[in-house]
Amino acid sequence: MECPSGATGPAPAQAPGAGGELLLNVTDRNVSDWLVKSRPEFYKTRWGGFTFGYNNPFATANFSRYRAAVRRIGEALLGVGRDALLNVTDDQLRNQTYDISLNDTDGQKDNFTYVPFGLVDDAFDKLEDFAKNSEILDNVKIWYNNKGWASSVAYMNAFNNMLLRSRFNSSVKRWYGIEAINHPLNFTRGQLRRELSKQSGISLLHAICVIFALSFVPASFTLFLIEERQCKAKHLQFVSGVRPIVYWVAEYMWDMFNYLISAGLCVAIFLAFGEEAYVSERNLPGLLLLLVLYGWSSIPLMYPASFVFTVPASAFVTLACANLFIGIVTTIATFVLEILNDEQLQMIAEILKKVFLVFPHYCLGRGLMDMAANQLRADTLAEFGFSAKRDLFEWTFLGRNLFCMLIQGVLAFLLTLLIEYRPGCRRRQLMPMAPISTDDMDVDVQRERQRVLSGRADKDILRVFNLTKVYKKGRLPAVNHLCLGVRRGECFGLLGVNGAGKTSTFKMLTGDTTISYGDAFICGRSVIDDPVRVRQQIGYCPQFDALDSLLTGREHIEFYARLPTRAATSAKLSTAIALIGDPPLVFLDEPTSGMDPAARRLLWTCVSDMVRQGCSVVLTSHSMEECEALCTRLAIMVNGQFKCLGSLQHLKSRFGDGYTVTLRAHPGQLAAVERRLQESLPQGEVREKHHSQVSYQLPSVDLRLAGVFQLLEGLRAERLVEDYSLNQTTLDEVFVRFAGEQTEMLEDEVAGSRLSLNDQSTRRFRGPKKVRFPAKQETPAPAAPVGNADGPTASSELLPPSPPTVDVGQVRLTDITAV
Repeated sequence: MECPSGATGPAPAQAPGAGGELLLNVTDRNVSDWLVKSRPEFYKTRWGGFTFGYNNPFATANFSRYRAAVRRIGEALLGVGRDALLNVTDDQLRNQTYDISLNDTDGQKDNFTYVPFGLVDDAFDKLEDFAKNSEILDNVKIWYNNKGWASSVAYMNAFNNMLLRSRFNSSVKRWYGIEAINHPLNFTRGQLRRELSKQSGISLLHAICVIFALSFVPASFTLFLIEERQCKAKHLQFVSGVRPIVYWVAEYMWDMFNYLISAGLCVAIFLAFGEEAYVSERNLPGLLLLLVLYGWSSIPLMYPASFVFTVPASAFVTLACANLFIGIVTTIATFVLEILNDEQLQMIAEILKKVFLVFPHYCLGRGLMDMAANQLRADTLAEFGFSAKRDLFEWTFLGRNLFCMLIQGVLAFLLTLLIEYRPGCRRRQLMPMAPISTDDMDVDVQRERQRVLSGRADKDILRVFNLTKVYKKGRLPAVNHLCLGVRRGECFGLLGVNGAGKTSTFKMLTGDTTISYGDAFICGRSVIDDPVRVRQQIGYCPQFDALDSLLTGREHIEFYARLPTRAATSAKLSTAIALIGDPPLVFLDEPTSGMDPAARRLLWTCVSDMVRQGCSVVLTSHSMEECEALCTRLAIMVNGQFKCLGSLQHLKSRFGDGYTVTLRAHPGQLAAVERRLQESLPQGEVREKHHSQVSYQLPSVDLRLAGVFQLLEGLRAERLVEDYSLNQTTLDEVFVRFAGEQTEMLEDEVAGSRLSLNDQSTRRFRGPKKVRFPAKQETPAPAAPVGNADGPTASSELLPPSPPTVDVGQVRLTDITAV
């Protein structure tokens, strides 16, 4: 029910008091009525008041009537009248008790002892005299709001100060006053238990908030680790000379530095709110150690997950939720079991408090709760005059929590190093393999295999013995018993379509993946047994750009140049990193991919200079032009095996399809040129014809090059052709021939390669369909041609060669892989 507007009447006059309070003048008002109607306006702001000039209500009371009423009540209670007191004298009546004996109906006597009525009369006489003398108007009535526990005492003391200061003049009265102190009553046992439970709940809330905040910080440190591992930047650092222990110690130190910033913010919040349980002079060291050791133990606990997850966001969400779940559930479980009044549950709580010490999240939360409980205990005992001091680092207090977190940090970091180094696991992963059949193996590949296995390649900088990689049991090996030796100062080319095993071979040689069978030696050191020192002897340009998106090109170069042993476009940068420090052996996995022609030529010049200085290079490429410009030897890889191996000229001579004649006819003479070629070289066939230009394919069987040159010079002398060129079969054609034997691309081979982090979980690769070519009869190598060592080439004016084509769907080399 609400009072209508204006029910309180006009606003009373008001004036500020000396203590800042507001005094309202409600003279000539019904005070009780005004207090009720104005309650909403002054809710929780009006706690009392004074009424001056108050009349004493006892001054006008009729005390004779009160005396008679009391006497009648006494007579009624006693059941006797005045006649029963005839034998009692006045002195006895006023000054002493007396006995009255009455006969009951059964003839027995009952004895009663009574207070004399004279004493009651005297009391009423004195009360009447006091009331008659109090008819002055100097009385004061004090009002107080009983919702304020100390309001009555406070307003009584305010009036007493008025009386006191009224005795002094205005110059000195402000120096005098009466101070009232309110001391609360001591708790009963039940009140104390309820207060302790309330404070324990607050400490639990504090612990949960800190656990919640600090659960995300360690989990966030895995984001960069996973991204580095997926983009191969971590592996590139290892290959460039960074030892794994140095990598992880540096990572640990940097993560701890960032964590301490978050921990410092937590301490600042406790200081801002004045939480003595955590930031008092005695408790602050305990809080600092709890926060520091939590970071010490929880950060390396997250590191092993960086070896498992492939998507950084998934790792962050999973680890953060795991931290929250473990920390909150373990802390709340022990708290709830402790407050329940059951001996068995209390015993279970004590067991769990020891078991949960294996989790740093629990050690932190429980430590904060114990600190708050200890402070509450000390404050409670201090109210009774007792002092309760407890050593924060006592074993049963914070000592065991701190010790457990210290041990957990060391063990978690050692576990990370064990996963990284995998001591003893490299040899155990080698699986027994059946000996490979050499019946269908090319004679050059067999010869290289015998050279390596017999020990005649022991001086080579790179020796590969039966190198094999199987990603899953029951699947075809991605790399199948490779044997190879690379000499010092040699540039060896490794060709093959995607899925042939090139990248898997590079990964095994650089230590990025384990070797299923076999071994490899670089500078005399085993890749399996001594991977750290092997990495210090090599440079590596991966197929995909292993670069940090947060660094500029200059920063990449400066970073890798400062490493102990030794990057524009990303391809140039990766290649530059591989060449820093002049390593004795460099692996280049498609180094010119995405480069412009000028940059490609510059890289070729750098690689050639390194080879001339004695550096060995092993490269993979899809560019036959690149292999012809750089490689002294090369091998074509199909289904994890070498199908051919040797120098460029050797491969062209053995596996080439003859020669290609390209002519440019005078206007209107193209038909005559074709007729003369068909009459003189009936074994040839037209490959391409564009306007006035024709390409003619000649087989190498029963072909006299001198006769061919004679024919071509005659055509030019007759003014039928402007110019011509004669070329041996290109390396592209040899490569395409062997590429047709490649089966469906192995999914495991592709899985070993890095994909983009955005499409890694959805993209699916399919290999090229098998392309069949007409079988070619084995023919002996042709006689040494007349011309330079690279092949018989003669022309009056060299024409730009037309792009190599194949008969199946006009598929170029760069179009072999289909996604």
